[in-house]
Amino acid sequence: ANNVLTNTSYGLDSSLKNIFDVTKKSGPEHIFDVAVDRTGLTEGNFSKLPLMFIPYIDGATFTLDDGTALKSGYNHFITEPALYNSFDAADKRKTEMIPNKVTLNGATRTLGITDYSRPFSRKFIDPGQVGEQTSANTPVLRYADVLLLYAEACGPTTEGYTAINRVRTRAGLGNLTPGLSASAFFDAVIQERSWELCFEGNRLFDLRRSHKMESVLQQQYGKTITGDPYYFPIPTREVDLNALL
Repeated sequence: ANNVLTNTSYGLDSSLKNIFDVTKKSGPEHIFDVAVDRTGLTEGNFSKLPLMFIPYIDGATFTLDDGTALKSGYNHFITEPALYNSFDAADKRKTEMIPNKVTLNGATRTLGITDYSRPFSRKFIDPGQVGEQTSANTPVLRYADVLLLYAEACGPTTEGYTAINRVRTRAGLGNLTPGLSASAFFDAVIQERSWELCFEGNRLFDLRRSHKMESVLQQQYGKTITGDPYYFPIPTREVDLNALL
């Protein structure tokens, strides 16, 4: 992780919106992306992912507060209240990246967190989409992710605090509380990852490796959780060789 962090080819983008701007795919934040282009001939060459996040709003075209025009989406992936309400009020990852107001036919419409059309992620939008085809890449690994992994590995050391605070500073937040225990620091990093990387497909894996599936998925969302997902199945070959496994 430190080799990536010290590689001058990569760095934190100063703007959260720039990271997910389809016209700025070569920004310093991007390490590995699933690349797509709206001019592709088949799905996979282009992406429909933005339509999954964008809410359905009268089947019309609406605008965000910065003037970005979007077409109504499928409203398939919705923002959970537990996540939305967990952000600090000043967190740019909420105020800039999860819009809760749109303009339709000259009128402002507020999207409530428990409404059918809710505040949604603008990480995957393409104002230039053609029909259902978009150029919105899917990040696999970006610089902020590596910073938080490095912080997790370092623990509550100077290096660990520096790494997580770089992410928090860009989000418009103050530094993490100093002097945390190793376990409290670990919990803080996992929570920070939920804010920084939300909607990018990391959360379930973070919950599994941190053994927090019960406390989050069961207590917050009422899901039935068993311990099976914490372990890989014993290979069939090994069971065939030893029936006592």
